[in-house]
Amino acid sequence: MNITWKDLLIIGLGAIIGLLATFKLIDLMILDDKNIEVAVVGFLGTISGGVLSGAITLIGVKITIDYYKENDVKQSEKQKKSIDLAAKLNDAKERDRIRLNYLLNKNEEITQLVIEIKDNLIVYFNTLSRYVEYQEKSCKTKLEINENIALDSTHIYRDYIKSLEYKFSNQVEYKNKTLDKDTETRTLIIKKLSELKSKNIYIEDIDFNDIYQQINNLFIKIQDIIKPNIHLPENFLKNYESKTKSLRGIINDSNTEMDKELSVILNKCVSYSKKLLDSILLKESE
Repeated sequence: MNITWKDLLIIGLGAIIGLLATFKLIDLMILDDKNIEVAVVGFLGTISGGVLSGAITLIGVKITIDYYKENDVKQSEKQKKSIDLAAKLNDAKERDRIRLNYLLNKNEEITQLVIEIKDNLIVYFNTLSRYVEYQEKSCKTKLEINENIALDSTHIYRDYIKSLEYKFSNQVEYKNKTLDKDTETRTLIIKKLSELKSKNIYIEDIDFNDIYQQINNLFIKIQDIIKPNIHLPENFLKNYESKTKSLRGIINDSNTEMDKELSVILNKCVSYSKKLLDSILLKESE
């Protein structure tokens, strides 16, 4: 059993009162006084009054101590709640700031990817235009070779035909180089489009799946036109002018369309970056 200071105080007070009472009773017993009854009554009243006064004082002290103790507990709990609330608000603010900065960084990556795709598409379409140019030249040279071979029964134009064949060989070589460059650029664009598509979750109001599908379908369409005619089949040679003109039209139209689509995406990326930056600045000012 634990004994508190209050218990000790009560025990001590009781011991003192008991001791004083004992001394007083002995004193009264020794005295030969006719008014002993009055003295005893007065003594007992004094003791009772002292005990009652001490008890009231003790109760008052206990109430005061309990009040301040309870008040301290309430103040402590209130302060703790205030501290916890402030900590939660600061944690939420910090988490929000981290999230906004993360999204801003991701959006900058997306913006850079869109710019790179845009630039590489320009390279791709320029390469295709050079391919069409070399295709036209090689078609003209091939037709001229065929015509001279048909006319040269006596081999008078043999040297000239050889020079045309050399010219044709160079044109085919240049044409093949542009196709290699085309393949390289196309592969790079598809890689960057795949990377862009994987970042769909980091930006609002843009679906990169759409632009991925559009560009990929365009590549397939152009390859379906180019592949069958790389080696200049007879049916292509006869109508090469209209067919190369048609291909050039597809290239120009696609270039314009893709540039417009990517410009819209780029503008949305810039607007979203501004929105995120404004939110970050607002959070820091709170």
